[in-house]
Amino acid sequence: MNYLFKGIIPTVILFLFLLSCGTKSKEFSPPTFKKQVKLKHTVIQDTLLLHPPREIISFDKYIVMNVLTDGKYLHIFDKQTGEYLGGYVEKGQGPGEIATRGECLDYYKKDKIITLLATNTNQCFIYAVNDDSDNLLTFESKKSFFGNITAKSEKLSSIFKIDENFYLSDSRIPPLSTNNQRFALITETGEKTNTYNGFATDDYEAYSASSQRISISPNRMKMACATYYGAVLETFETGASVNLIREKLFYPIIMGSTKSGMAIATDETIYGFLDICTSDEYVFTILIGSKEPNTGLKNISVFNWNGDPVIRFETDIDLFRICYNEDDNRIYAVARTEDYDYILVKFDVSDYLK
Repeated sequence: MNYLFKGIIPTVILFLFLLSCGTKSKEFSPPTFKKQVKLKHTVIQDTLLLHPPREIISFDKYIVMNVLTDGKYLHIFDKQTGEYLGGYVEKGQGPGEIATRGECLDYYKKDKIITLLATNTNQCFIYAVNDDSDNLLTFESKKSFFGNITAKSEKLSSIFKIDENFYLSDSRIPPLSTNNQRFALITETGEKTNTYNGFATDDYEAYSASSQRISISPNRMKMACATYYGAVLETFETGASVNLIREKLFYPIIMGSTKSGMAIATDETIYGFLDICTSDEYVFTILIGSKEPNTGLKNISVFNWNGDPVIRFETDIDLFRICYNEDDNRIYAVARTEDYDYILVKFDVSDYLK
C-alpha cells in the first residue's frame, strides 16, 4: 500500500500542474507586421473649426463627423473639396433633436439613412440622406429599445441596422461579469433573437462604450471590436447570428481603480486602438501600443478579418479618427498638425490592398 500511495502522489502533482497550465491567464503578443509602407497624406480641408470628433464616417461624396459644435451634433463635408456642407441634428428636446449625447454614428446604404444613438435613453434616431445639398439630412423617426420594465437597467451602447428586420446591438446590464449582456440581433421592439455574451478577457471596463471602438463592414456581414486600454481585437460574423471569428490579445489591459471602484488608467496602462474602421476585406486601425497615449499616432495598422496583421502604413502626420469609403476605396482621417490644429486628410491605399 505504501508503494501504491507513493506512486499516486507524483501522479496527482503532475495532474495539478497540467491543470494549472490549462487555466493560466491568457497570453498577450504584440502584432508583427512583415509588410510596412510609408504613406503620405493629402490635405482636403485645413481648417475644421470643430472640436475633435467622437466619430467619422464616409459614404458617397460625403464625410460626416459626430461632434457637438454650435449646438449641432453632425457636421458634413465634401470628401473631394473639403467644403463644409452644414451642421445637422440639434441638441434639444424637439422633433429630431437629441437632449443627451449622440453616439454610434452609422450609415445604412440600402435605405440611405443615418442612425445616431442617444445615450442613456436606448433610443435610436434615424435621419434620411437627401440629394438636396441645402438640406442633406432630415429627421425620419426614432426607435426605442428595451422599453419594458424588466429591462430598465439595460444600457444600449451601440446600435447598427443590419437589414430590414434586425439591428445589431451592444448593451450592458450592470454590474458587469462573465456572460453579461453584450452583442445581440434584435428587432425594432427590442426582442433578442440571437446573442453573444462572451468577453475576450475579464477586464470588463475595457469594453465600455467610452473605451472600445466598433465598426461594421459595408456589407453588414462582419463586425470588429477593439479596446482602447490594452489592445484586444475581436471580429464577428453578423449575418443570421452573432458568431466570433477570432479574438486577438495584443497588449494586456492594465488598469487601476478609484475608491468607488471605477477603472482608471495608470502609469503602467498600455494604450491600444485609438480608432478603427472596416471594409469588407480589412480592419483598419490606429494602434498606439504605448504607455504614452499621444505617441504612436502616425500609423494605419491593417488586419484581415481573422485578426492577422496584413500591413502597417507609417504616415507623416498624427491621426485622430479614420473612416473608410467603399465607393472610392480611400481612407479619410481627422489628423493633428504640429501646431495642434485638426485638419481633414485622405490616403490612397489602393496600390497596397487589392
